[in-house]
Amino acid sequence: MKISIEKLPPKGIMLLYFNDKTVFSPYETKDGKLISSEEPKGTPTECHFFDESREYRIIRRESDNSYIETILSAEEEKDADPDLIYEEYPLVKEEYAKKDGIPEKLLIVSRYRYTDNDILELASYRIGLPRMF
Repeated sequence: MKISIEKLPPKGIMLLYFNDKTVFSPYETKDGKLISSEEPKGTPTECHFFDESREYRIIRRESDNSYIETILSAEEEKDADPDLIYEEYPLVKEEYAKKDGIPEKLLIVSRYRYTDNDILELASYRIGLPRMF
């Protein structure tokens, strides 16, 4: 899996799913390199790199071993119908929230849409860091 460092938020949280473990750690990019206290080994099946306003996501398709690369931003949500955007703030598991740089809560923005048959469906979601007030 090739991660496009230039597409990542410069500093944020990475959430990597492997077949046998999960890596949830702060990171930053410097001189074209990903810097984190956790150096993941192996190939993740899913990667999320996010900050307050943007998420870079890569998901491996098992059927043909290709990758789906997506960038989601809060900017896209500004023009959306507010009735079709839902924010929730789930708690982070205690073992991760104890790490420096990991918040106690995350932001999950669910983006809904209506199908041609007027059925409400989840179109996408974005993981983010909660905004600080």
